[in-house]
Amino acid sequence: MPVNQLRRLAPLAPIVVLGLLVPRTASAGLIMTIDTDTKTFFIEGSDMGNANFFQPRPWDPADYSLQFIHYFATTVPTFGIITESAANLFTEGTPLSMYGHLYMVSNSGQNYVFMDLVSSVGDITTLTGTGPSAALSYAGLAAADIPLFESLIGDRLVLSIGTGYSPISVQAVQAVPEIDLSSMGSVLAFIGGGLGLLERRRKRS
Repeated sequence: MPVNQLRRLAPLAPIVVLGLLVPRTASAGLIMTIDTDTKTFFIEGSDMGNANFFQPRPWDPADYSLQFIHYFATTVPTFGIITESAANLFTEGTPLSMYGHLYMVSNSGQNYVFMDLVSSVGDITTLTGTGPSAALSYAGLAAADIPLFESLIGDRLVLSIGTGYSPISVQAVQAVPEIDLSSMGSVLAFIGGGLGLLERRRKRS
């Protein structure tokens, strides 16, 4: 590459280095991120599927429901309402009014956490997480249930009502790495030294 082109690229070096340090969140599927420091969580990503339409009894309103669930192997949770506004974690592909909740339950010998999303006005199709701006708190859980909820990190909530949606992956919040200014200086010095060497070789030739 000609020296003059390298000179033009030199100012971009810090941008390239910084770009390598910025964490990237996978865009495929829905991802729940739990921040154990602030005791909050949020949903990112997007997925497509369909809710199940049902009308349990003739006098009950018909609705479209989705449910994601995770079973705990041994630990028995206290009945805990994590949030009554789980629908706020998502936007829907078609303008639609959803409601929902996220609970922890011990029932008939099974221990689990589940998320329900329900619409009484139309089908639920494309779900997109609203991200950190819609983070919800789980700090109101019983003290013993907080670490139980956090144990979801590295696991999944699988679809139990509905069709087509992949499991919701659960991860810890990704910390922004600290930039070591001394290392950055070394990188820039290396780039500058390389450009200087090329310049001297050009003058000799």
